[in-house]
Amino acid sequence: MYLKSIEVHGFKSFAHKLIFDFKSGITGIVGPNGSGKSNVADAVRWVLGEQSAKQLRGSKMEDVIFSGTETRKPLGFAYVAITFDNSDHALPLDFDEVTVARRVYRSGESEYLINGAACLLKDVKEMFFDTGIGKEGYSIIGQGQIDKILNGKPDDRRELFDEAAGIVKYKRRKAATVKNLEAERQNLLRVNDILNELELRVTPLQKQSEKAKRFLALHEELKNKDIQMFILDYERLESEIKAMEEKYTIAEKDLEKAQEQYTESRAKLDEMEQNLQSYQEELETKKTTVNNNRLKVGQLEGEIRLYEQQIEAAKQNEEQLTLRLEQLNSQLEEVKIEYKDLIAQKEEISRLVSDCQAEKQTAEEEINAIFSEINEIENEIDRCNETIIKTMNAASDIKAEQKKYETMLEQIAIKKAEMNQNLFRLRTDVAKAQEEITASKNLVDELTEQIDKTNEELKKLRFAQNENNRKKTLAENEYQENQKTFHACNSQITTLKNISERYEGYGQSIKKVMEQKSKYSGIIGVVADIISVEKRYETAVETCLGGNIQNIVTDNEYTAKKMVEYLKDNRLGRATFLPLSSITADAEYDKSLDDEKGVFGPVSNYVDTKDEYREVIKYLMGRFILVDNIDNALALAKKYKHTLRIVTLDGEFLNVGGSISGGAFKNKSNLLGRKREIEELEEKLEAIRQKSIALKEEIDSYNEENKKLQNNIDELDNSVRELSLELNTRQIKYSQAKENADNRQRAYDDATHEGTAIDSDKIKLTKQLEAIIQKENDNNTINEQCHAKVAELTELLESKKQLRSKLHDTINQISLNLIAHTQTEGFVEEKLERNISSTNQILDEIKSITKGKETTSENIGTKHEQIDAIHKAIKGLNQQTIVLTEEITSTNEKINNLQIEQKNAVSLREKLADTRNELEKEQIRLQNQNEKLEAAFASLNQYMWNEYELTYRSALEYKSDDIPSYASLKADTKELKQQIRALGDVNVNSIEEYIEVSERYNSMKAQHDDIIESEKRLEVFISELEDKMRTQFVEKFELIKQQYNIVFRELFGGGKGTLELVEGEDILDAGINIIAQPPGKTLKSMTMLSGGEKALSAIAILFAIQNLKPSPFCLLDEIEAALDDSNVKRFAKYLNRLKEKTQYIVITHRQGTMAAADTLYGITMQEKGVSTLVSVDLVEQQLMKDVKK
Repeated sequence: MYLKSIEVHGFKSFAHKLIFDFKSGITGIVGPNGSGKSNVADAVRWVLGEQSAKQLRGSKMEDVIFSGTETRKPLGFAYVAITFDNSDHALPLDFDEVTVARRVYRSGESEYLINGAACLLKDVKEMFFDTGIGKEGYSIIGQGQIDKILNGKPDDRRELFDEAAGIVKYKRRKAATVKNLEAERQNLLRVNDILNELELRVTPLQKQSEKAKRFLALHEELKNKDIQMFILDYERLESEIKAMEEKYTIAEKDLEKAQEQYTESRAKLDEMEQNLQSYQEELETKKTTVNNNRLKVGQLEGEIRLYEQQIEAAKQNEEQLTLRLEQLNSQLEEVKIEYKDLIAQKEEISRLVSDCQAEKQTAEEEINAIFSEINEIENEIDRCNETIIKTMNAASDIKAEQKKYETMLEQIAIKKAEMNQNLFRLRTDVAKAQEEITASKNLVDELTEQIDKTNEELKKLRFAQNENNRKKTLAENEYQENQKTFHACNSQITTLKNISERYEGYGQSIKKVMEQKSKYSGIIGVVADIISVEKRYETAVETCLGGNIQNIVTDNEYTAKKMVEYLKDNRLGRATFLPLSSITADAEYDKSLDDEKGVFGPVSNYVDTKDEYREVIKYLMGRFILVDNIDNALALAKKYKHTLRIVTLDGEFLNVGGSISGGAFKNKSNLLGRKREIEELEEKLEAIRQKSIALKEEIDSYNEENKKLQNNIDELDNSVRELSLELNTRQIKYSQAKENADNRQRAYDDATHEGTAIDSDKIKLTKQLEAIIQKENDNNTINEQCHAKVAELTELLESKKQLRSKLHDTINQISLNLIAHTQTEGFVEEKLERNISSTNQILDEIKSITKGKETTSENIGTKHEQIDAIHKAIKGLNQQTIVLTEEITSTNEKINNLQIEQKNAVSLREKLADTRNELEKEQIRLQNQNEKLEAAFASLNQYMWNEYELTYRSALEYKSDDIPSYASLKADTKELKQQIRALGDVNVNSIEEYIEVSERYNSMKAQHDDIIESEKRLEVFISELEDKMRTQFVEKFELIKQQYNIVFRELFGGGKGTLELVEGEDILDAGINIIAQPPGKTLKSMTMLSGGEKALSAIAILFAIQNLKPSPFCLLDEIEAALDDSNVKRFAKYLNRLKEKTQYIVITHRQGTMAAADTLYGITMQEKGVSTLVSVDLVEQQLMKDVKK
């Protein structure tokens, strides 16, 4: 057996589906640090059942799923499969090839597969027992396992040696057997507890069951006595209630008459009260009005006195205002004369100021013009002098520059000839490079297009797969919920059937008769068993049947007689039997009732039963009429003089004679609805079962579709991987060709640009030389023109300066005159402003005084008018007061007369109230007596229904022909109750419970004996396993110890290595110490060795185990990382010796190990975060870069 391949998809950094194919010998997996090569070892550990996320270098199991990169989305699952060649059938499966796979989804769902079939982790582990393969074995060794061997405790190394010794399967069997033994012991404890409990219950239950039988006999006799007393009490109370209702009717009429008289008296008294209140309110109103009038007269006289004082003060104020007005008019005339003089002065001064300003402005404009002309002339002279100096300096520079350009033109001519030869050679190189680029580009585009198309197909397939998985999950969830509903419904049906079969809710006598059904074929069943009713009519039918629902139907009178004798002989109580041979309906339904409102017809029409039972149903319910509600039932009963038996859909019952029964049923047994409920539940159960079948088929179809999609995805993944490798190679060649072409094109372009630049420089230099010659000629001309212009401008400047001096003197004289006139004008304007202000003040005061005089005159006139109006108001108020005083006297007389009448009416009302109260008390007394009788009557009926589920009508069936006296019945009842009380607490279920407990006790006793025997067998098996493990481990451990010393000496070139069991411990659990003595050193424990010596010692142990018991394959994950180069060579050399018996997959980055490999796989991350397979050359290049870094 050997490992053929590893397939990974979505595991850690393996975003694409990758397949590693292996052959015998040594296969190396290489790659730079961080490329994901160790993820191959993690994948193998994971598929073999590793459950610790920490061992897989993660924090939770979800971390093994590819989590995405900046450019890739995360995947929803991780999948790893390892395939073994099993042609030698080393694995216990009848297949030449065995594939073990594990898949986990991001939702948390996971599965294990063996050759595509789902299995448990336990199945995977058991398949690899004692092969060395497994997460506890020695087929996968990483640096963690090396550290565990080197630095772990002696006990921690035990697993490795147990696997090598081949006792792991025995240890697992022992652990399972010990677990089973412990479970058996726990079961024995529970069984012993149950047996002890049952032993304590059997004897008391036997006594209780005998007491219960006595109790049931006494209770049945008590029931018969209670029914006879009930019939006597019922008839007595019914008569007393009728007499009491007649007395109450008479009292009610007398009270109504008294109430009418009292009401009339009360109405008259209320009318008087209202009239009296009206007179009193009128009297108070008039008195208030008289008082208010007198107050108003006093207030108005005070207002007259105030107005007279205000008139006198206004006249004095008017005289003072007239005097002040005369003074102000005199002052106003004086101010007006002064204003005219100031205006004349201001006009003369303003004219002088304007003349001076005009003269000054004219002179300033002339001098400014002279200043501008002088400045312009001076600037022009300066510019001419500067130009003369520049032309003199430029003459020498132009000569030097002319010589420089002539030399440069000679050099350019030589360089141009050399450039033309170089351009011809470069043009040929560029054409060849372009042909190479075109060929490489076409190949890259073709491969890219193929990859894009394949990836698009992959995207569609993965989307379809995800959608299929989503639908599958929904279907599975629905299937689980459906199964839960199915089991709940099935359990409910079983419960109802059990209840029905045990006749729960029926009387004890009924149960006992039905237990005889198997012996007597003539027992057909209880009434509830032979009928079925729609749920809507169940309440009405149960009301009609009452206790009759428990009546037992038999084929004839003979069977009924037999059962009556059976009940009597065994003192089991009473029961009513309905023999089919003798039961006949005694009434026909009146068809005319169908036309009445709310009538459905006879209740028996709404009961389904077989034809042979139809007469029984008519007998029981043929006289009952079904009506929709109580209102229509009452109307129907009243119309037919209470001669009908009527029942409503809600269960109200109107009996012949007018009695009404209703309310809510206390009895919740629902005997009638059980059969219907079971049928409904069975229909529901069948519908659920069909739905489950459909959902299971749907899930299977999703699984089949998933397999097809996965196969297609795998094929496309392989295509993308192969195309990507080819594209990678072509892209490298294309890049190289492009770089070469770019270099040649750049050289050609540089040469072309340089040639163009030379031509441009030559043209430019020629033009510059010509420009310099022209520049020299222009420079000489400008110099001569500037000298002539300077002489002319100097003469003009002198004449302008003389004119400027004269204008300065004129402007200074005009400015002095203007200042003097301006000051005089300011003085005059200030006086004029003061004059205007005084005038305005005087005018404002005159206006205010004039308005005040007018207001004062108006106020005086208004006050006189107000005084006249107040005199008139006082006169009117005095006249009104006289009239009101006379009316007050008249109203007082009316109030006195009305109070006398009111007193007489109150006396009459009190007498009528006393009469009414006496009648009310009598009515209440009669009502209380009637309520007590009705309560006693209701209590009596309720007692009979609660105790025996009997009404008066159904109780009559138990009536004796010769009923003893009530006193005799009461005495018998008391005696029976005393006998029942003497029995104490009675468990009526103890009869059946005693039978059940006895049977259970016998069953548990047999189980107890079986467990004792099983425990003995398990203890013997464990002892045999331990003996076999000790023998095998001692033998194998000695062989491993010898092999370790041999391998140690070969790897170290001498020295000694040995293994020791920890003393004082059981061989099966003892820890293991590793002792090493490298050449030239003393014997010491592993902790005293160097890092390289430790690693090589641990490797020696692994090789020793492989020599003794080779595993089919061994995956080594950088276990030689700590070794120096010489020890790496020894390690690789020894690997080559072992590869004949074991297939090795080595994850490494050491050159010595790579050299020993027969096959190499390269892993790198061309895309960040995504591991891919590449050629080993590329990996070596990357490794070299890492080394340099």
